[in-house]
Amino acid sequence: MLNNLIISIIGARVQTRTRGENVIPLTCPNCKNGIEINNVLIEKIKKRVLIKCNDCEEEHNLFEYLDILTTDNIFLRYSFISNYHHSGITDFIPGQLKKVDIPSDFKEVHKIFVTPFGEGVRPIQCFTIILSKIEFGIISIKREGESYPEKYGASYLIYGNKTGKKLPLWTYILTSAKSFELENNFRNAIIECQTAFELFLTVYTKEKIRRLYSENIADYIYLSRRPRVEDLTKGIMKLAVGKTLPELLGGLDQDALYQKWKNGVNDKRNLIVHKGEDASKEEANEAFATIFKLVIFLDPDILHYFSSEMTTSTNY
Repeated sequence: MLNNLIISIIGARVQTRTRGENVIPLTCPNCKNGIEINNVLIEKIKKRVLIKCNDCEEEHNLFEYLDILTTDNIFLRYSFISNYHHSGITDFIPGQLKKVDIPSDFKEVHKIFVTPFGEGVRPIQCFTIILSKIEFGIISIKREGESYPEKYGASYLIYGNKTGKKLPLWTYILTSAKSFELENNFRNAIIECQTAFELFLTVYTKEKIRRLYSENIADYIYLSRRPRVEDLTKGIMKLAVGKTLPELLGGLDQDALYQKWKNGVNDKRNLIVHKGEDASKEEANEAFATIFKLVIFLDPDILHYFSSEMTTSTNY
């Protein structure tokens, strides 16, 4: 929900700015509409119950709602690696560089999309270039011998991370995996997925053991030797929550998810690292979706880690 609407008028220049927050979407596999992520929904996920869609009223499990993770939608894919989005509208003169401010609260920029518009005008090709930390440029290609209007409108969308927002290390590694995938570096994407999951398992089980037993026992398990991933998913997991990961994931859909991790992420990572095996876009995409589903299954509160602030400005 958008809030904190700020409107300022400076001479003939009007700027509107809105703020809001969203998270990685859960999408109904039947009607394709999104569902709101709130504490009530998170409690349902914790209880492993079916989730009813508010629109079509069909019930589905968590993993079906998370199938959106394998989307080819480029905007959604960038939303998986960015915790801050800014959209805006401006105008430009064809063939001339248009400079646009980047909000000062961006720590880093991942991608900028631009779309020219104008009713009944000739299409024009545009692209963006980052000029500095505080400014990017819109460059338009004006073809010789063709006529163009004096000005075009342009909508733009900036994806990046916000200054001052701290997250667990494993979340940065997982979003790094998606970055590698978007760069067609599929081998590193799968390696990062597995690294993120191992680090998540370490943090998750250590905290459970610390609360159940003591700080000393937790330190002994994790500091005396580095647990292997087999330990983290079986013996240590059972010590932490009473069941191994395969036991927790017992059931048709969940069991299939465990096999996807075992074969498509864990074993695939080992083949890449130790035998130089190649990887495909589909394998990298599936690896990311598998790890994301697993961490949400184990700790639904993690959805809050992927909250993404949005701001919007309009400048004329």
